[in-house]
Amino acid sequence: MRANRIVVVSLRSALAALYVLPLAPLLPAEAGAQGAEASLGGKAPAQAERLFQEGLEAWRTSQFEEAARKFDAALKLWPSSAKLAKMSGRAWEKANGAAAAIKAYQLYLELAPFPEDQEEVDATIARLQPLVEAQKAAVSVASRPAGAHVFLDARKDQPLGQTPLEVKLDPGSYVLLTALKGREPDRRTIIVQSGRPVRLDIELTIPGADTDAERGIDWRMPAGFSLIGLGAAGLAAGVYFGIQAQDTQARIEDLPAGERDDYDRLKSDFDGEHTGAIVGFAAGGVSLAAGAGLVVWRILSPQTAPEPAAPPPAAEGAGTGLRWRF
Repeated sequence: MRANRIVVVSLRSALAALYVLPLAPLLPAEAGAQGAEASLGGKAPAQAERLFQEGLEAWRTSQFEEAARKFDAALKLWPSSAKLAKMSGRAWEKANGAAAAIKAYQLYLELAPFPEDQEEVDATIARLQPLVEAQKAAVSVASRPAGAHVFLDARKDQPLGQTPLEVKLDPGSYVLLTALKGREPDRRTIIVQSGRPVRLDIELTIPGADTDAERGIDWRMPAGFSLIGLGAAGLAAGVYFGIQAQDTQARIEDLPAGERDDYDRLKSDFDGEHTGAIVGFAAGGVSLAAGAGLVVWRILSPQTAPEPAAPPPAAEGAGTGLRWRF
């Protein structure tokens, strides 16, 4: 009887395994990571396997964006791995990166045509599509001089537009190239986060030019503010010596008759303080006026900046794209 019971239990376990095995692709990553998904397999490059394991560890600690980046890095090393593409899609979905998740899921369907979980993946993609536009963030790019062409991920044949420019981008990391003929191109990496606008103010310099001279900075402004500072100090000194002179004069007037020695000493102090007040007020007033004059002169007649270079030529013919040289 006991032997029959053991046989029945074994048969039930075998049938359950046969039933669950086809559903393995549908299991959540938490369960899959403990079994078949715990490794990429022997054909995977060692570096890709290491990144995959780091991604799984980040997943277990709910660091889903970090996990997605690890899976994406592993996918670059092993671009034919459907498992990596699917794990990337799952991680980006958990991290609320709808656009990146859709891209990864679509790659998974390309690498594994007609998979058993295709209906589920298609449904997930359809569910994420409305979130893509909502998660985009505004990116504003201004340049000095204006009219520069802006390229995304250094794609020189398809500019986003000319500065000043505002576009909406999906969350992620991008290389932004801003270029204007006759100027040094600006290349930088930006991180776009959902709902957080990015504003860039880029100065495009002339190759070999003095940046300060290009910005219109000359001696008048710094010299003017220096003279204003000296003038304020001179006026402060004049006020100080003036107060001291008044105090000394009051002491002289209060002297008893016949105090000749004290009178001579106080009279000498008064003359020095009076002279200091006159010099302080005179020098301070002249310096203050001169400094203010330089500042006003600089504002009313700013240094002429170099003429902005002409923007790059338009595309030669419809649909032929732009030709650039940097």
